[in-house]
Amino acid sequence: GRRVRVAVSPADHKGQSSGTTQFTRAYFKGTEVTLRAEESVGANQFKQWLRNGVPIGTGPTVTVTMDEDYTLQAVYVPTHTLTVASRNPNNGVRVTVSAEDRNELNLTPFNRTYSQGTQVRLTAEQNIRGNWFNQWLKNGESVGTNPTVTVTMDYDRTLRAVYEPIPLTYKVSGDTVTITDCEVTVSGELVIPSTYEEKPVTSIGAVLGVGAFKGCSGLTSVTIPDSVIKIGDRTFLGCSGLTSVTIPDSVTTIGNYAFIDCSGLTSVTIPAS
Repeated sequence: GRRVRVAVSPADHKGQSSGTTQFTRAYFKGTEVTLRAEESVGANQFKQWLRNGVPIGTGPTVTVTMDEDYTLQAVYVPTHTLTVASRNPNNGVRVTVSAEDRNELNLTPFNRTYSQGTQVRLTAEQNIRGNWFNQWLKNGESVGTNPTVTVTMDYDRTLRAVYEPIPLTYKVSGDTVTITDCEVTVSGELVIPSTYEEKPVTSIGAVLGVGAFKGCSGLTSVTIPDSVIKIGDRTFLGCSGLTSVTIPDSVTTIGNYAFIDCSGLTSVTIPAS
């Protein structure tokens, strides 16, 4: 393979120290020797040191005590580029990237480089700018509808977080809008949009007595915009996973049994008025 420059300290009994692989140094018994390999060589990245074929460290610097003859081998692997992007919106989505015991929060689009075989976990935010997470695409193919996905970097990859409009049903009456329904599969934190088709969302209602969010047990928190003035009867009926609701000062009417059977609800912020 390609030759690698290795810094060696101290010098051996012949006065030789650093060198380019492959080379040999001779030390008196008990001498502690520190070696530092290059972090990358060409398109390859340092992976680990082997001592007599056994892994002894994943950092480019290693120290050994010369109590017997040793063969130290610096192992390198190819690197691959991970490109993380988004759609609807095409930028500004927060994605947490976890790999090699490190966590990073980034905004799309961005690139990262990893050694071959690295497992990378990505978690995109659930909703942004009125859009709801729909799926991850890996090199253009769907790989899951969960905001968290794990990929193995065995070649260059492009991961794209795809968003769609929040799955709400709207009823337009003149210049105002009422939310009448929501898909029961919705989950996580929901920020209700304040407008629809450039008209204000003024109420969260019900159809034939069925609340707009009935049975949305996957919801964990709901933030209601300050455009809303009315929350209808049984709006959140059976939202057992709901733990917090923020109601703005603009709300003047809360219907009967609005939060019935919300067994997990621990925090409701209600306007003083």
